[in-house]
Amino acid sequence: MDLVHTLGESAALGAAGVVLWGELKFAQSKNQCILLRDYVHTVLGPFVQSLRSDTKRCGLQLCHGNGRCARRRPGSGHMISSGLALTFNPNEINFLSDSSHGRAFHNHFLCQCYPGWTGQECQEKKNENRENSK
Repeated sequence: MDLVHTLGESAALGAAGVVLWGELKFAQSKNQCILLRDYVHTVLGPFVQSLRSDTKRCGLQLCHGNGRCARRRPGSGHMISSGLALTFNPNEINFLSDSSHGRAFHNHFLCQCYPGWTGQECQEKKNENRENSK
């Protein structure tokens, strides 16, 4: 669950990226390097790929591909990833079905528009001339 509370939480809050770090002991021996490589290949890598795919899908569905999703209420616990719980409660985990993604995105997330885009769902291209004349 550490990945859910770190990377998953960052994505749900609309972060554009994350920084990972660790102690030098991860590289102290060949065996430690192999263990780290295996973790990246079997746990971290697949988790990040799934999370990236789901955040991209939310941005496409909710923000017309012109923004990224962020929780409507930052403390709500709603998550973007289909492989994760939609809401996290230590005593209960509810998973999203594929058919409920669009509705969940609209109910629990809003758009942070990329530069040059505006509107509730980032559907409007900003008029640079009008913006500069203000």
